[in-house]
Amino acid sequence: MIDAAYAELTRLCERLHRRYLDIVRLTLSEAGDDAITPVQALMLAEMGDGEVELRDLLDRGYHLSSTATYNIRKLSECGYLEQTRSQRDRRMSRLKLTERGRVLRDRLNASDAMNARQFLERPGLRERVGEAVAVLRELERSYFEHMSYRRF
Repeated sequence: MIDAAYAELTRLCERLHRRYLDIVRLTLSEAGDDAITPVQALMLAEMGDGEVELRDLLDRGYHLSSTATYNIRKLSECGYLEQTRSQRDRRMSRLKLTERGRVLRDRLNASDAMNARQFLERPGLRERVGEAVAVLRELERSYFEHMSYRRF
């Protein structure tokens, strides 16, 4: 039988992610930006001001390459990203935010900062968040080890 606390933790992580996407959706709606999805917006939020290789963005954001490729194409078509292919290897591409992409990224980051401030103002919560992050990192490491050493 599965431990109830473990089961709740794993389900809660998924629900928290969906709730976070709801917050991103609200931010997009407030900006009048309905051309992209919250997942696509999060890809923008993970980018800096310089160029980044698609592979690096995938590694950083834990996106699947098949959906990331579609999302990158959509973000480029909507004017949020500039995508350039390597002259040496056409499979490699570099990405850079456009002005429109930077504005939306900054708006998402500001929304995150405001939510973090409000959340962490609660008494005693700041310390507990650090503990929660440590537990989630340990769970992530455990999953990674399970996948690395187990044959299917």
